Amino acid sequence: MPTTPSSAGTAVRAATTLSAITNFPTSFVRLDPPGACDACAALQPIFDAAAVQLGGRVGVFTVQCGAHLRLCDSIAKPRPAQGPIFAVWSSYKFHRYRGARDAESLVQFLKSFAQEPDVADTD
Repeated sequence: MPTTPSSAGTAVRAATTLSAITNFPTSFVRLDPPGACDACAALQPIFDAAAVQLGGRVGVFTVQCGAHLRLCDSIAKPRPAQGPIFAVWSSYKFHRYRGARDAESLVQFLKSFAQEPDVADTD
């Protein structure tokens, strides 16, 4: 599975299967739309930093919906058309994340998942 390397040995994983995401008790997933996505590229350093800070306690994944339509459809409908969609795998289901998309908010949100065994739905 392709990964984005980090200095702490943890990485953002590029998911190609549902089982890769659900192997973690809690995973944070960014669904990227087909084609170029400036917002997705801008978020990559944030995901890299989050993966390092979480030290593997939460799976952090990206999914390229252009290449993996079925996987994207199994996580969120409608799938992203112009910008990324965020979802959290927790308590055996996916929850859409609709919070702020700035670095501080995402990292704090991911840290809260790493500390909490159960995560409330953000809908």
